[in-house]
Amino acid sequence: MKIDGGIPALTTIELDESEQAAYTANAFKEAQSQFDGDLVYDNFFDREYLPSGMWSVMGDSVQVLLADQDPDSTLEEAIEMVADNYTDLMGN
Repeated sequence: MKIDGGIPALTTIELDESEQAAYTANAFKEAQSQFDGDLVYDNFFDREYLPSGMWSVMGDSVQVLLADQDPDSTLEEAIEMVADNYTDLMGN
Protein backbone atom coordinates (compact mmCIF):
# COMPACT_ATOMS: atom_id res chain seq x y z
CA MET A 1 0.00 0.00 0.00
CA LYS A 2 1.36 3.39 -0.95
CA ILE A 3 0.44 6.46 1.07
CA ASP A 4 1.03 9.70 -0.76
CA GLY A 5 -1.39 12.04 1.00
CA GLY A 6 -3.52 12.44 -2.10
CA ILE A 7 -7.28 12.06 -2.36
CA PRO A 8 -8.09 9.17 -4.73
CA ALA A 9 -11.37 10.67 -5.99
CA LEU A 10 -9.61 13.84 -7.11
CA THR A 11 -7.54 12.46 -9.97
CA THR A 12 -6.79 15.87 -11.45
CA ILE A 13 -5.07 17.13 -8.29
CA GLU A 14 -1.30 17.03 -8.05
CA LEU A 15 0.22 16.96 -4.60
CA ASP A 16 2.80 19.63 -3.89
CA GLU A 17 5.33 19.12 -1.08
CA SER A 18 4.17 22.38 0.49
CA GLU A 19 0.59 21.17 0.89
CA GLN A 20 -0.76 19.91 4.23
CA ALA A 21 -1.51 16.44 2.80
CA ALA A 22 2.12 16.01 1.76
CA TYR A 23 3.26 17.19 5.19
CA THR A 24 1.00 14.64 6.89
CA ALA A 25 2.10 11.80 4.62
CA ASN A 26 5.76 12.69 5.16
CA ALA A 27 5.26 12.88 8.95
CA PHE A 28 3.67 9.42 8.82
CA LYS A 29 6.60 8.02 6.82
CA GLU A 30 9.12 9.58 9.23
CA ALA A 31 7.32 8.17 12.27
CA GLN A 32 7.16 4.72 10.66
CA SER A 33 10.90 4.77 9.98
CA GLN A 34 11.68 5.93 13.54
CA PHE A 35 9.67 3.07 15.03
CA ASP A 36 10.76 0.47 12.46
CA GLY A 37 7.21 0.06 11.20
CA ASP A 38 5.95 -0.81 14.70
CA LEU A 39 3.60 2.17 14.96
CA VAL A 40 -0.18 1.98 14.79
CA TYR A 41 -2.38 5.02 14.21
CA ASP A 42 -5.85 4.76 15.74
CA ASN A 43 -8.27 6.76 13.65
CA PHE A 44 -11.29 6.24 15.86
CA PHE A 45 -11.51 9.87 16.98
CA ASP A 46 -15.13 9.52 18.04
CA ARG A 47 -14.39 6.51 20.25
CA GLU A 48 -11.51 8.26 21.95
CA TYR A 49 -12.82 11.78 22.46
CA LEU A 50 -16.62 11.72 22.15
CA PRO A 51 -19.27 10.10 24.33
CA SER A 52 -20.91 6.87 23.17
CA GLY A 53 -23.65 7.60 20.65
CA MET A 54 -22.11 10.72 19.12
CA TRP A 55 -21.21 9.13 15.79
CA SER A 56 -24.85 8.92 14.72
CA VAL A 57 -25.46 12.46 16.00
CA MET A 58 -22.59 13.73 13.87
CA GLY A 59 -24.08 11.98 10.83
CA ASP A 60 -27.52 13.43 11.54
CA SER A 61 -26.11 16.93 11.95
CA VAL A 62 -24.34 16.68 8.59
CA GLN A 63 -27.64 15.64 7.01
CA VAL A 64 -29.28 18.71 8.55
CA LEU A 65 -26.44 20.86 7.28
CA LEU A 66 -26.66 19.52 3.73
CA ALA A 67 -30.46 19.17 3.49
CA ASP A 68 -30.81 22.81 2.44
CA GLN A 69 -29.20 24.21 -0.69
CA ASP A 70 -27.73 26.93 1.52
CA PRO A 71 -25.66 25.33 4.32
CA ASP A 72 -25.14 28.72 5.95
CA SER A 73 -28.84 28.81 6.85
CA THR A 74 -28.69 25.44 8.65
CA LEU A 75 -25.24 25.81 10.21
CA GLU A 76 -26.51 27.03 13.59
CA GLU A 77 -29.12 24.25 13.71
CA ALA A 78 -26.45 21.60 13.03
CA ILE A 79 -24.08 23.08 15.63
CA GLU A 80 -26.86 23.22 18.22
CA MET A 81 -27.78 19.59 17.49
CA VAL A 82 -24.20 18.45 18.12
CA ALA A 83 -23.77 20.61 21.22
CA ASP A 84 -27.07 19.54 22.82
CA ASN A 85 -26.47 15.84 22.18
CA TYR A 86 -22.88 16.04 23.38
CA THR A 87 -24.03 17.61 26.65
CA ASP A 88 -26.82 15.03 27.08
CA LEU A 89 -24.58 12.06 26.29
CA MET A 90 -21.83 13.29 28.63
CA GLY A 91 -24.42 13.39 31.40
CA ASN A 92 -23.85 17.04 32.26
